[in-house]
Amino acid sequence: MATQTQGTSSIEQRLRRVEDELAIQRILFDYSRYLDSRDWDGFVSLFAPDGEWANAEGSYKGREAIMAMLGGPNGGPAEPPKRVNYYHANSNWRIDLDGDRATCVSRYLFVLRREDRPVSALAGLYTDEFVRLDGVWKIQRRTAEELIPTHAEWEEIFLSKVRT
Repeated sequence: MATQTQGTSSIEQRLRRVEDELAIQRILFDYSRYLDSRDWDGFVSLFAPDGEWANAEGSYKGREAIMAMLGGPNGGPAEPPKRVNYYHANSNWRIDLDGDRATCVSRYLFVLRREDRPVSALAGLYTDEFVRLDGVWKIQRRTAEELIPTHAEWEEIFLSKVRT
């Protein structure tokens, strides 16, 4: 029996909504997984061809620009020093669907692994726009808002830890 909150949606519509939310959650998981495993091609494939990644420092539109943003030679990131590794965690997703478009706000935590201990390096919010292209969800725009510490403070902290 349908509840009032389900309204007049059919079971097919409700199932489609659940499948869409799960597909978007998979992108959120894969985003962190690809970053942490340094799978740059996988990372970039999560974005629409004209997708965009942005933060307070700049905006990178299109897959080539996003790959170049990652740094390093030939558009791929340079490996960090062997004693530094990292881990991304995402949580508290709020996904809102609207046909072939969706938005999401989530929290992230970036942890650096040092020889002696893990260090929480950066925490903030992601604000996302998704689009369904040929039946597959992609990131249209991801905006990272660094909250603790600010981006400039994080760069100073991160660089000092890499140098020590």
